[in-house]
Amino acid sequence: MNPLRNFCVAVLLMTAVLAVPSQQHVTMKVSGGVSGKLKPSQWLSSLELEQIPSVEDISLHSLETMAVEKGAKLLEKIFHLSQINHDLKPSFVPSPSSVSCYIVKPNGQKVSTTLDKLASVCKQQPNFGDEEVTIFITGLPATTETIKKANRKLVEAYLERYNMKRQQPQRYEMSGEKYERTSSEEDSSEWKKQEQRASGNLVIIDLGSKLNSLKRFVLLDVEETGAMIGSAIVELTEKCDVVDDTIHVVAQGIAAHVAGAAGNKYTRQTGRQLRRITALDPSKLFSKNPHSLTGLSRGDAEFVDAIHTNVYGMGTLQRVGDVDFYPNGPSHAVPGAQNIVEASMRATRYFAESVRPGNERNFPAVAANSLKDYKNNDGFGKRAYMGIDTDYDLEGDYILQVNANSPFETMNPLRTICLLMGIFALASANTSSSRGPMSWRSNRNSIKNSLKPTEWLSVSELESLPSMNEVTLKKLDEMSVQEGASLLSKMYHLSQAGQAIETSYVPKPSEIPAFLITPDNKKVSFKLSQLPKIAQEEKEFGNQEVTILITGLPEKSEHVKKAVRKLVQAYMQRYNGEAPQRSGVKYEDDSSEKRGPSSSEEDEWNSKSNKPSGSLVVIELGNVFDTMKKYATLDVEKTGAEIGDILVKCIEEADVPQEIIHVIGTNIAAHVAGAVGRQYTRQTGHQLRRITGLDPSKLYAQTDKALRGLARGDAEFVDAIHTSAYGMGTPTRCGDVDFYPNGPSEGVPGADSVVEASMRAVRYFAESVVPGNERNFPAVGATSLKQYKEQNGNGKRVYMGINTEFDVEGDFILQVNSKSPFGRSTPAQKQQNHRLHKPWKITVCLFIGIFAFSSANTSSGSGGPARWQGNSNSVKKSSTRPADWLTALELESLPSTTEVTLEKIESMSVQEGADMLNKMFYLSMASQALESNYVPKTSEIPAYLVTPDNKKIKFKLSELPKIAQDEKAFGNQEVTIFITGLPETTETVKKAIRNLVQAYMQRYNGEAPKRSSVKYEDDSSEKKGSSSSEEDEVNSNSNKPSGTLVVIELGNIFENMKQYVSLDVEKTGAEIGDVLVQLTDKADVPQEIIHVIGANVAAHVAGAVGRQYTRVTGHQLRRITGLDPTNLYTRSENALKGLARGDAEFVDVIHTSAYGMGTATRCGDVDFYPNGPSEGVPGAKNLIEASTRSIRYFAESVVPGNERNFPAVGATSLKQYKEQNGNGKRVYMGIYTDFDAEGDFILQVNSKSPFGRSTPAQKQHNHRVHKPWKMSSKDY
Repeated sequence: MNPLRNFCVAVLLMTAVLAVPSQQHVTMKVSGGVSGKLKPSQWLSSLELEQIPSVEDISLHSLETMAVEKGAKLLEKIFHLSQINHDLKPSFVPSPSSVSCYIVKPNGQKVSTTLDKLASVCKQQPNFGDEEVTIFITGLPATTETIKKANRKLVEAYLERYNMKRQQPQRYEMSGEKYERTSSEEDSSEWKKQEQRASGNLVIIDLGSKLNSLKRFVLLDVEETGAMIGSAIVELTEKCDVVDDTIHVVAQGIAAHVAGAAGNKYTRQTGRQLRRITALDPSKLFSKNPHSLTGLSRGDAEFVDAIHTNVYGMGTLQRVGDVDFYPNGPSHAVPGAQNIVEASMRATRYFAESVRPGNERNFPAVAANSLKDYKNNDGFGKRAYMGIDTDYDLEGDYILQVNANSPFETMNPLRTICLLMGIFALASANTSSSRGPMSWRSNRNSIKNSLKPTEWLSVSELESLPSMNEVTLKKLDEMSVQEGASLLSKMYHLSQAGQAIETSYVPKPSEIPAFLITPDNKKVSFKLSQLPKIAQEEKEFGNQEVTILITGLPEKSEHVKKAVRKLVQAYMQRYNGEAPQRSGVKYEDDSSEKRGPSSSEEDEWNSKSNKPSGSLVVIELGNVFDTMKKYATLDVEKTGAEIGDILVKCIEEADVPQEIIHVIGTNIAAHVAGAVGRQYTRQTGHQLRRITGLDPSKLYAQTDKALRGLARGDAEFVDAIHTSAYGMGTPTRCGDVDFYPNGPSEGVPGADSVVEASMRAVRYFAESVVPGNERNFPAVGATSLKQYKEQNGNGKRVYMGINTEFDVEGDFILQVNSKSPFGRSTPAQKQQNHRLHKPWKITVCLFIGIFAFSSANTSSGSGGPARWQGNSNSVKKSSTRPADWLTALELESLPSTTEVTLEKIESMSVQEGADMLNKMFYLSMASQALESNYVPKTSEIPAYLVTPDNKKIKFKLSELPKIAQDEKAFGNQEVTIFITGLPETTETVKKAIRNLVQAYMQRYNGEAPKRSSVKYEDDSSEKKGSSSSEEDEVNSNSNKPSGTLVVIELGNIFENMKQYVSLDVEKTGAEIGDVLVQLTDKADVPQEIIHVIGANVAAHVAGAVGRQYTRVTGHQLRRITGLDPTNLYTRSENALKGLARGDAEFVDVIHTSAYGMGTATRCGDVDFYPNGPSEGVPGAKNLIEASTRSIRYFAESVVPGNERNFPAVGATSLKQYKEQNGNGKRVYMGIYTDFDAEGDFILQVNSKSPFGRSTPAQKQHNHRVHKPWKMSSKDY
């Protein structure tokens, strides 16, 4: 087999199929393409990569000759390939003197100039800036008639707007009839407003003319170019006395992102915002600087609106504004556009039409998530006008219909809807291995904890996966839970990576069987389409509860049959008038006796005299799935909408209030239930009362046109029970409250297959429905079953099932029995609810893994152990040919984890070390091949305590509570706990830790504060002391803090890299947290004075310490500081890990090696990036030194007198910080960080000690600084 093919199959299966297909595949029809191929190995072709043309070979003319879908697919593939390794770097910035500009006078005359002279020329124009100033930035060169015409139309429209010509309402011909504005549009105030129409000036910045090749287009540095234009706008306002409230920047394509950068620059220089930025089909950004945020976004002006007309081609689907409009819904193109260039230019044409006097409200849009929603709602709903008259108070996404030809606006349904449904034309793998049905067996266990990256992935696994047609419930029932979960997980992720399955199956309501159970237990069978008639005939229907159960699996398995039967029987008991019976629940692992509800629940039983009555409707959707193909390709939105329409009709004809309706959906029908709720709201303007999802499934089929799946907001209250989160179901949070029995996992106790595990959600809910069992399933807010067990039921309590409270929100864990009765009535001990509840936000990192996998295979190298040489430069960073952006040799050259040591990382350059570690990290994430299984015992972790009189006491961590109790002064004032994260095997690590300890000794030993003299390396040679604005702070230090420092030498237990990467941070943190609880109890230390600091991997351990402390005590620690928190190489599917906001009352983080040893991910309430997010910091020669600089910076701030040595400013990059000369919101990094601060902050640092620079270049309005440690013993 071709080695290149082998490599590409393994890599590209995780990168969203980013290659152009062969010519015959390009023209493949939707009906016969990939959607018909159910074998995962057929979803990707290793040959496609080589067939993509070079960027230099693509021109606007060639794109105009391609069909819309073909052009869109080509650019989509090039874009995604460029993002794998960021192989395209922004490098093109036109000079101001080369950018042509025009001032268009009211009479149509153009005054030509260049960007550098724009302000001077504008100043010469009479009355310039007295009223509106519109600045139009072009985004494509006017080299084709399509672009020329769009730009011309916009200029002509503004000439009409500003030259005082009145245009009367237009009449439009639709379907042979003449149609005028409806009376609702003829609002007198609207036309009266035209009497006093706007006047103003139009300025054109012809940036597009400089983008005369696609190479320049993709390499444009939007930030630098935008800053250049922003400075020109500042000069314009100053020289011409233009008020920023009158400035409206309109930008096209990639220039929309330039406009965003211009707005940012304007704000940095002036402290004010531009009034409005309008984006006309904002483009994809092919080249980005990973060290800076890039692109248009909310906040770049007071109001940002965007019109997206080619989201899957030249444009982007991403929401970029306060309000985003999608004419005819998110699609490849809009009606009438023959190619992607024309589709992109339609945004300009639409906006131009709205600018013409009288047409300001030609484009009414309605809040919706797809064109289908808009059409089904007939344009009803929250209305916004796209174009010049967009309301500045708007926010959200809006859909509207447009005509194929000018005039584009339409007030009634379009005559023709040109909705182009494009899919990737994927070539089949020609060498797929032939296998018997369901012969696949995962060998993942055999590579668990392998330390060689090349062993983390198996190419053979792809070929061994069965076709979707070969997967049946029966065969899944025959597999173990783990085997079935592994199979389904791989098939799901492959389907997402390849976008190879389309939503195509929609059963007719007349084909879906259903039945109704009346309050007297009569069963009436019918087809779903007959439900309104049946409901009308049943006199009792709707008098009380109406429960609608939608099944999601066919009753071909005994597990499915039994679960559905149990739920129906439970509702028959609930509605048949029998008195409630209390269930006796056997505790399998606690005692053999049966136990009833706890005394705290007695009142519940007393209230059962008024027992509910009602009707149960069962919609047997699951029974229409006779193959896995139908299940996987079900269009949940369309199916749900059809059921929703029937529900609306049923409610109207049977006069049923929506307040009594409860819709329950199992498996994939949970998502259908969500669509039912949305459709009901669109049709009626009201929400259903409740939707319950029972093990909501994964959605295999994708649609690019709309959001899908069950979600909060689909009803007034949405609850979900996940019993096979990593098997048949999904771990993704779907409701207001999500329950995870026995924690998020592949299955639950007693379930022998993923089918049985999934059906347990139905059985649990059924048990809760039986009268007397409503509170059988008490759950507690926790992140995993382990936490639930450790806290013995402590925490915020919620009951899973029929009696879930509607005001609950978050994620909850509970224990269940392996056999019926499944509920355990009460946790082990009676608890009071905690004041604090930290919801567990489950994040599915599929696409991070996709990106990561590819990143691990980007450049080749050779060398011995840990001397891996990343030659990313040799991969032709400047190449515009996608095939050059990947190389198959790097994977083999990566060292084993056991071969990596601190000493060897220190021998590498910053870039070399970062390149190696990043690839190893991304590979570990993509394959999930490493497990967190190393937990050091607290009796083995060395620690020491430094008392206020500088006495050092050594001990093992487990002895800390006793040591603290023996020290009389312990806990009288500050208690700082520093957890190390790296072994002290190199001088760099030793020095950093020593500096921090010495700093705290100075802080606590009673010496008077000393002011540091700081040399500005690149500003001046003189030494500068603290600024005058900081005098009061230094003078106030007479009441200096005193306290105790505890150093937990966790880093010294790491004997090798294997222990470091496999550390179980959650369990380790929980054990340290338990020690900390004992410490506060025995030494009587209030948590308000405790400050936990964690370095490197110990930053995440510190987060787990905080969470454990809260779980056990119900209180939060005051502060946790993370010093260059690392990437976590292992991932636990059953719980979230890592430092995060909420782990303490205040969490601050310093990132000094964001793209090396550390992580760029925001972890705290406030995150500091010295010299901007990067691999390292000034003066650091390797990654170890870069990472430990975070410790040294913090140590410097601890030294008395240096508390404000590190002033930082809110910014997105070091470049912005420098440009604004320290202007902006100021926060001090280090010991004196303000507890009210939030966000991301940039600062400059010196390359040598002292690292702090005292003050930015100019004096600022300071944040109120919170002095957390200014306390004396009398406070206690």
